[in-house]
Amino acid sequence: MLHDLHICPDYFYQDDHRTIFTILEEMVKNGKTIDLLSVTETLMRKGLLNQVGGTVYVSKLTDYLFPYANLKQHVLCLAEMSLKRKLLIETAQLERLIYEGEDLEIVTNQLHKSQKEVDQILTRNQKGMSTSEVLKLSLDLLAQRTFADKSNSVIGVPTGLNSLDRLTNGWQKSNLIILAGRPGMGKTAVALNLFGLEALRAGCDVLSTRLKCQQHNSWIG
Repeated sequence: MLHDLHICPDYFYQDDHRTIFTILEEMVKNGKTIDLLSVTETLMRKGLLNQVGGTVYVSKLTDYLFPYANLKQHVLCLAEMSLKRKLLIETAQLERLIYEGEDLEIVTNQLHKSQKEVDQILTRNQKGMSTSEVLKLSLDLLAQRTFADKSNSVIGVPTGLNSLDRLTNGWQKSNLIILAGRPGMGKTAVALNLFGLEALRAGCDVLSTRLKCQQHNSWIG
């Protein structure tokens, strides 16, 4: 849940809240159950319990639990306040450099640095993949295709053309396939009677739409 929402310790203003969240995140990664007792014990074992306010303070945090349905909105509020704090800090830094009479080049460099850091905060919530995750996914896909080649099977949606299936292993997720040709050459017939029919046989849903344009609008200058 924490990873899906992409929360990070920097979202929290207080140091003790950052520490508690870091412990929660670590427990989630290790597959441990999160409750008041387990969190308190983990903080105590790491020597952080007194630093975050002790057992009483940690237990009081449970008094502020909110409905799960509002979780996403709460995280967005945290992210917004974190961004505002970051903007205040970066603005103050620029203001200090200007009032101290620093060269324009130094101020400009600091401005570019601040913009980069703010951009990182803005894009943090966009779900992405780490390099190791991308590498693992690529290796898994390569292993699947190797097995498919050896067993003469297709891991994607069959195209109906054996030679094309051998090259592509069928249509893959996120593929955009463009079948181009002049009018009257049978593009629709091939798409529906060959590709569409094979997809239906493979148990896939097929959506067919057709757009028509006037003859004088079909020319590209």
